[in-house]
Order: sequence, then structure tokens, then C-alpha cells
Amino acid sequence: MDGQRRFRRSLRLLRRTAAASVMRSNPARFWRAIARGGAVVLLLASVGYGLLDGGHFEPADQSRLGLDDAIASRTGFAASDIEISGLTFHSVDDVLSIIGVKPGASLLNFDMTDAKGDLEARSWVASAEVQRVYPNRLKISLTERIPFAIWRTKDGFSVIDRAGVAMTEVDFARMKHLPLVTGDGANTEASTLIDALSSVPDVMLKLKGSARVGNRRWTLYMDNGVKVLLPERNIERALMLVSQLDAGQRILSKAIASLDLRTDNQIVVSTLPGGLEQAALANEIVQEN
Repeated sequence: MDGQRRFRRSLRLLRRTAAASVMRSNPARFWRAIARGGAVVLLLASVGYGLLDGGHFEPADQSRLGLDDAIASRTGFAASDIEISGLTFHSVDDVLSIIGVKPGASLLNFDMTDAKGDLEARSWVASAEVQRVYPNRLKISLTERIPFAIWRTKDGFSVIDRAGVAMTEVDFARMKHLPLVTGDGANTEASTLIDALSSVPDVMLKLKGSARVGNRRWTLYMDNGVKVLLPERNIERALMLVSQLDAGQRILSKAIASLDLRTDNQIVVSTLPGGLEQAALANEIVQEN
């Protein structure tokens, strides 16, 4: 400790000696240096007072901008204009939270590539473009994945888009109006089935869910418990036949367990216990068609 004190004392003496030497040899240079130093001190004091008076040194739990944000604001590098387009199912706050920016926050360390990567890492974002217009503007364009169906697996439920991509961050409970599909491969094949069902809205309205079987074909579960076993191919034709039979004879309201359309030009009607008479009638209807 004594050695450190002697060193500091010697350093101060050396500085005073050097300053005195400069003053004797070049008084004008000495006073210019003093003036410049004073101006720097005055500027720093002014900035410091402004930040202190503005509350930028207050505790972090208060809703104030931090020191970096305050400096960015005073120098024109704060996020004062943020334009976000392409949102339908999500909010501006969702996007700002992902990229870690809020209005008025500093853009001094903002990285467009990182922000784009953070956005596209979210399951509900198909693509993102992030552009910074210096010094204080951000332009963000998003393409959201559009909820298309709900996919049930052994692990639970997921909202999927038309391509079958699972949007794990979207609450399926808010999407109960979407068609339900289950089974391995159901997510990637759902669009083909749902597009075919759209041509028979009367059948679609009675549909409770659809199961992918062996990743080859579909079984439909109607809201009254009737199962419709579709073929591997030509499902549009099979669905149209079911629609015609139901429109003309209300076959889906008969006491039957299932309609099996897996074989071309043939429909097999399975009965329910106690429903033999109506099942026989259903078979007659099928044979007539």
C-alpha cells in the first residue's frame, strides 16, 4: 500500500511539473488546453444532468428507457418509426417481443440478420423480411402460416397449415372450427381430403373427424357415429356418391355402423345391433344406385 501511495504521489508531482513546464514555455498552448478540457467537462456535465433529470438512471423496474436507449434517442438512433405488415392472426407486440425492440428503444446494436432469423424460427412464421432505414426506422414484412386443420397425434393436438407444418405456438383450442385429422401422415395429406370434402358441403357439415389409415387412405367419422371408409384413390367420386345417397335417401341417418367404399363400384353397409331392418333398406338403396 505504501508503495502505491508513493507511486501516485510521484505521478501527481510529474504531472504538475510537466504542466508548469508547458505554461513557462508556451503559455498560450497551456490556456488553450485548459479551455478545451473545461469545455469537455461542461458538455459531459450537461449530458449527465439531462439524463439524470429525465430519470434515465432510475431503477430498472420502473417503466423508463435505459441509458443506452436515452443516448440513442438523443443521437437519433432510437426506434421511432416501426412498420410491420402481413399480420393476420398475431399482433405487433408479438413481433416486437421476438426481435427485442420496443418503440423508443436503442437501435445502435440492432442486427437485421438476427432479427430475421428469430422471426423465422417461430412456427407460425413462413418467411420474414427485416429492413432498417437509418437512422431510426424499421420495416418488417411477415408471411404468416394460415391455420388449415387440427392434427391429433399421440402427443396431443397441433394446428397445421395447408402444407402440414405444425404451428406449435398456436393454441388449438382457439381453432375448434377447423377440420380434425388424426394418424401418421395425416398432416401432409389433409389438404387433399379437405379440398375433396369442400365439393360436398352437406357431408362436410356432418363430419366430426378424419383418420389416416396406414398412411394410405381415410376413414371419416360422422357426428352421429357412422363411419365412412374411403378408397385409396378417387375419393372425390366416393364422397359424391355418399352425398347423393344422403341427399336422396338420408343414408347417413339410418341405423348403420359404417359405409365401406374401399372397393370400386361396391358399397358395403355394416349394421348396428338392432338395426338389421334399416341396414337391409340401406343395402337396397346402395344397390339401386
